[in-house]
Amino acid sequence: MEIFSGQGKFELSFLDNALQFCSHLIYGYAGIDEKTYKLKALDDSLDLNNHNYKKVTELKRRFPGLKILLSVGGGRDGTYDDNRKVQKY
Repeated sequence: MEIFSGQGKFELSFLDNALQFCSHLIYGYAGIDEKTYKLKALDDSLDLNNHNYKKVTELKRRFPGLKILLSVGGGRDGTYDDNRKVQKY
């Protein structure tokens, strides 16, 4: 699974050696839909079309002790551009 390409290329397989020593993995990021307040993918091409959400959660099969968390918000969400949105959430 490729997450970035070019010089910043990152594939999930790069974590294989490290995950045996990890207790947690945080996948970033998801956003909040302004109308429904439900979680939404911020990068459909990676999260949905490339099935990254599924691939990351499938790591539990190989690393059963791994806790996987989804980071919500952050700079990619765009809600921080408007102070009213920040207060709303």
